[in-house]
Amino acid sequence: MFGVYGFGRALVFAAVAALGLPAAVTFLGPWIGEVTSVHVYVAAFAVAFVAGLVPDPPGRRAWVWVGAAVATALALLPIGTPTFALSMAGFIALGRLLARRPHSWPRAIGLEIALGLAGLALASFLFAHTLLGYALAIWGYFLVQSAYFVCGGRRADPSDPEIDPFERAERRLARWLESEDPTLRT
Repeated sequence: MFGVYGFGRALVFAAVAALGLPAAVTFLGPWIGEVTSVHVYVAAFAVAFVAGLVPDPPGRRAWVWVGAAVATALALLPIGTPTFALSMAGFIALGRLLARRPHSWPRAIGLEIALGLAGLALASFLFAHTLLGYALAIWGYFLVQSAYFVCGGRRADPSDPEIDPFERAERRLARWLESEDPTLRT
């Protein structure tokens, strides 16, 4: 099943995003340039992250098209990598807000601002002008974004059979803690 529905999957997503960057830059760099290949890679993973939050396939396709349009428009502008990364971080925050449709907009906006700033701060701390530096920056940003699921962000559908073990254990613990009978085990 496609999707970044929980904390465990978001951690895996962060690792995959970081590990794939050197290969993408190595293979795309000679044809489109190193900086452009980093921009394409970052845009692809930002779009995949937002699209992965949407449970229905038509909604995912819509977010992929919107993300492709945003990334293409940004690629046509003469902006550097920090501005491009900031724009993609804004796309992720806006996409998460619109995909989630929260009940409490002020809390959701505050959460997005906090996670966005923390993710960008960690990414800038880990960044260096090397492939490893770019990969660490991507990993750091998405690592912080995985905290979205711990802070009350969207969780997996309880009927989803492919819930990762961390999410299943978290639910079991929450049911146990909320139950009246502490000997109740489900």
